[in-house]
Amino acid sequence: MGFPDQVTPQQMRTVLGHFATGLTVVTALDSSGPVGFTCQSFTSLSLEPPLISINPTKGSSSWPKIRQVGHFAVNILPTGAEQLALSFSRRGIDRFEGIEWRPSAAENPHLTGALAWVDCELEAEHDAGDHTIAIARVRQLSASDTVQQPLLFFRGDFAALHNEPAVSPLRQRSEVLGDSRASALSA
Repeated sequence: MGFPDQVTPQQMRTVLGHFATGLTVVTALDSSGPVGFTCQSFTSLSLEPPLISINPTKGSSSWPKIRQVGHFAVNILPTGAEQLALSFSRRGIDRFEGIEWRPSAAENPHLTGALAWVDCELEAEHDAGDHTIAIARVRQLSASDTVQQPLLFFRGDFAALHNEPAVSPLRQRSEVLGDSRASALSA
């Protein structure tokens, strides 16, 4: 049994696009002002120690500036923030023009209206093809008190949940039994 000679980038986009991801904007404040980019490659990596991972493209003009600062915020976007996600993915514009934000204790820009934000300190970077795997330690985090749905990316376009998520059997199990494994899966 063998593998095909090569998997193409188009095949990767088409097939892996079936995996829905949330959308975030990664932000920092450098000596020239606020900087940021849209990032769909964000994940919780470890609870102990508290680590996250983002995967900026090597062609990013923003990531080298954020790397130099050494700390950043991940702003998790809600449904309705499609234009914000698009703005932070464009080149050659002031991505913060007309965008409301406030500085965190670490001076990272927190975008007004974000579902949640995570302030992080860069710990490690690893080469990964046309992207970088950046691992960061979570220093502070908070979620909005308002109930909103996340903005999703699915099959090359924006997507949203159509209703409130049901209480899953995993969440019920973790609440009744205090099972941290089930809690981590359903969080």
